[in-house]
Formats: sequence, structure tokens, C-alpha cells
Amino acid sequence: MKTDVLIVGGGPAAYSCAIMLRQLGLQALVVRRSSESNVTFGESLPGSVKSSLKRLGLWQGFLEDGHLPCYNSLSAWGSEILVTYSFIQSANGHGWHIDRPLFERRMREKARQLGVVEREALPGMRLRRQAGDSPRRQAADRWQLQCGTQQIESSFVIDASGRNSWVGRQLGIGRIVERRQVGLVSFFKPGVAEVNFRSSLVESVASGWWYLAYMPNGQFVCIYFTDARLVGRQDPTVLMAEMLDQAIHIRAFRKKYDGSGLCPARLIQADSSRLSQFSAPGWLAVGDAAITYHPLASHGLSFALASGYDGAGQAHAYLGGRTEAMEDYSNQMTKAFAAYSRELASYFAAVG
Repeated sequence: MKTDVLIVGGGPAAYSCAIMLRQLGLQALVVRRSSESNVTFGESLPGSVKSSLKRLGLWQGFLEDGHLPCYNSLSAWGSEILVTYSFIQSANGHGWHIDRPLFERRMREKARQLGVVEREALPGMRLRRQAGDSPRRQAADRWQLQCGTQQIESSFVIDASGRNSWVGRQLGIGRIVERRQVGLVSFFKPGVAEVNFRSSLVESVASGWWYLAYMPNGQFVCIYFTDARLVGRQDPTVLMAEMLDQAIHIRAFRKKYDGSGLCPARLIQADSSRLSQFSAPGWLAVGDAAITYHPLASHGLSFALASGYDGAGQAHAYLGGRTEAMEDYSNQMTKAFAAYSRELASYFAAVG
């Protein structure tokens, strides 16, 4: 089987790539795990996502799907004083707390409508590059993915496999981790008939910080983020209950709304990291495969969409003969990560 661009991964970054590639007239094949269900917690999107979703032809459907608007953020950061930031002050308007499984399903449906081909990723897959017969440009090279008994050939490969960065690992490219953080996640059902909470709540404490939001599934998500070394082998549920005593505002909100008590907590990775190389002739990385943002920055999902269609555009340019597109993309990602690092440093400087 042959395709113009092979995309490895099955999340929003992968399908943002695939949709844009089809809009640009290229064939796209997505290799994803059939059981792919990246469990996510408290997913939100800023108002600025409107431009990305319009670009991908997803905006109208997004509005019709019942995602919950988020009108403001409440923050007690470096202080016990709770400050409200209303998104009415933003030119982009309010943000959204989204139903992530539904959001991803809509992206896959759109891609399939445009003719994107999907294949199941299988254990033991191997990727290799075969030199082309043109001495003039590397874009003539071909990639071969051995997937079970099937061989897939492509002119370009995009790594959209998340922090696992499968393509990067196949090429021997490592990751640089800036902050090793974990999150302890718990859900609870509200004990009131109607919940009018349309905000996100962030609170810093001595050992980390907390996040709380009401989600479209009718539950609150409560997450405690801290240094991975402070957790060790402790039971996540017990540790989360202990740490809740530090959080004045989170504790008060839970007391007001919690009708089910603390559910078992789950430990998740929340590292801030980047691939040590974002692109090279014939391939590039997008989304979490390229950069995993600290949850505090709230850039993860919007970055997945934007880097997906940006990466597709650069792949299109490269295959059209503009080989410097790979260097341009790498410079773009390097600048994005540097700006993010400065932003994150300013956040944590505020809490010492």
C-alpha cells in the first residue's frame, strides 16, 4: 500500500494533520491502535480555538455538540486570595470544557469523509527509510512501515504518537524532560440537582497545585499536581486526601458540591518535555510527540490542533520541493517551546 503521508498516532494532532493534508490534496494514511483511548481529564479549550476548528471544518459541529462553556477562571496562585479573570475581557471570548471522546470522534468522522485511510497499529511494527532514485532531492526517498504482514510505503512520515514519540524512538531520537510532574486525578458527582459552575479553579499549595472543573459528563474533575519524587510509591487516593487539607478553596468547593465523596485517585504523567529533534528531511513531529506542555499552561489540546495543520502544511511544501520547510518547522517549534518555558518560569516564580 502506498500513500503520500503516513501519520503514526490517533489523537487530535494526528487527525488535524490528516484533515489538512486532504484539504491540500495529498493522500493521508493514519496508523493508530484500534483500542486507542487516551484517557484524559479536565480537557479544556480556549476561545482562540475557533480559528483552528474553522480551518479544519469542525467549528459548526463543535457548537452543536454540547461542550460546556467556561466563562472565567478562578485562581489563588501564590496567595490565599481568590482572583477571578473573566473571559469577557478576551477578544476570543469564553473557553470550553469539552467532551474529549466526542471531540475526537468528530475529528475522525471528518477525516474519513475526506478520504483519509486508517490502519491498525500492531505490535512489532518497524519503520525504515529507503533511498529514492533521484540524486537531486531527499523528497524522492520513500519510507516503509512494516505492520504485521502489510507493508505501507510513503513519501513522508508524521509522528503524532503522543509523548510515546514512536517515530522519534524508531529514529533514535530522545526526549528532553524539563519538569517531572505527576497528577493525582479523582472525579466526584455533584450532590445538587443543578450545577451552575462554569469556571475553572486553580490553587497553588506548598507542595504543588490543584485544578477543579465541571465537565460535560456531569462530574467534577479534581487534580492535584506535584513533583513525581514527592509521590513515590504512596497510594494516590490516600495521598490526595491528605493533600486536600492544604487547599482552602478546592476544599470549600468540594464541600459545597461533592455528593459522592473522594473517588479512587489515578496517577497520570504530567511531564513538561520536548523531542530533542522536531524534524528532518522527510519527517516531523506534532502535538505531544513534539512537545508536552505543563498542564498549568493549558496549551496541550490547542497546540495539538495547530501543530497538526502547521505540520501538514510544511509536509506539503516539502513534498512540493521546498526542502527548507523542515528547518523552518524545527525553528518554529523551538521558538514555541522557548516562549512556553519563559511563560512557565514566570508562573512558578510567583509562588517561589
